[in-house]
Amino acid sequence: MNGRRVWALGAALVAASTAPATKWAGTIQVTDTGAASATTCTVAQAIYAANLANNPANATPAGVTTVMPLSDSATTTTGSCNGAGSGANTIDLTAVAGRTLTFSAADNYWYGPNVLPPIASTIVIEGQGATLSVMTGVGRLRFFFIGADANSSATPGYNTPGPGNLTLHRLRLTGGRQQGGNAALREQPGL
Repeated sequence: MNGRRVWALGAALVAASTAPATKWAGTIQVTDTGAASATTCTVAQAIYAANLANNPANATPAGVTTVMPLSDSATTTTGSCNGAGSGANTIDLTAVAGRTLTFSAADNYWYGPNVLPPIASTIVIEGQGATLSVMTGVGRLRFFFIGADANSSATPGYNTPGPGNLTLHRLRLTGGRQQGGNAALREQPGL
């Protein structure tokens, strides 16, 4: 598949590639690794900003019963994150390139504990060599929950924050874990 690898992250499937991403509807520059505030743009705030740009009314996705789906997250502000547009968004980690961003608590519980807001839109994370790490000894936490399309015949009526799609470039993930099924982080051979 032209240099592509696919990993299972908890209950989600994520595509990763070493090829540079195409600039999409918007680019959000992450500037901070610490706690979210009105003056920061963390990875969590950038994900929330991308989702909000695609669902500004925080409306219930068609075919599901979830009310205000983006509010089921601890991250409900965009801080100083700018640049999100309607459509696919790129989250750029250039300002934190090569650094480790450590997480120790769940942001939400979409089908299990997740350290980052749900992926409810199309997002590419340009990691620039950064690492996302779940602190050792904090229990089971996965990095991402990727929302399903409740209108798809594969996931009809699925309780979801909205359809999501996530691509990771040059981003290392360590320590994430989700119990149930075969949920270990693993590379899929042959892809």
